[in-house]
Amino acid sequence: MKDFDRDRAARAVLPAKDRSFKLGGEVFIRRAVVPAWVMGILDGLATATPGQTLEAIDELIDEMCEEPAREKWAALRARGRDEDPLTLGDVFAVVEWLIAEETAIPTSAPSVSGDGSPTIATGAASTDVSPSPVSIQPISPSDDFSALPTPG
Repeated sequence: MKDFDRDRAARAVLPAKDRSFKLGGEVFIRRAVVPAWVMGILDGLATATPGQTLEAIDELIDEMCEEPAREKWAALRARGRDEDPLTLGDVFAVVEWLIAEETAIPTSAPSVSGDGSPTIATGAASTDVSPSPVSIQPISPSDDFSALPTPG
């Protein structure tokens, strides 16, 4: 018989060090037990304004992390441009991690990989050489982009 109570009890005693993350010098601890309704905070984000999205994320952090998460998160979000501010990448990385940890499901699908065999589907050995990495050159205001196609 599957004993969900045993699984829940094991999650409830997971050490704080296994539920922690550090961002901007602050350590946050994910709650051992998060009510299912908390995930509903994310409903509607696809049609939300940027401000609504950030408010929902603030609420999610508050509900999914132990105190004083609200104060620490607010201080990080209030940092000025010259004070190592949080980026959108930082914010979404934290949300993805919290969701993955809570659900025990990765938030992105693993890539498909081969079996390690040096042969391709036809049975012939692969002799192709990978192309050289692309070199990206910085652009400057004086660069001429007139030959590039325009959208539309």
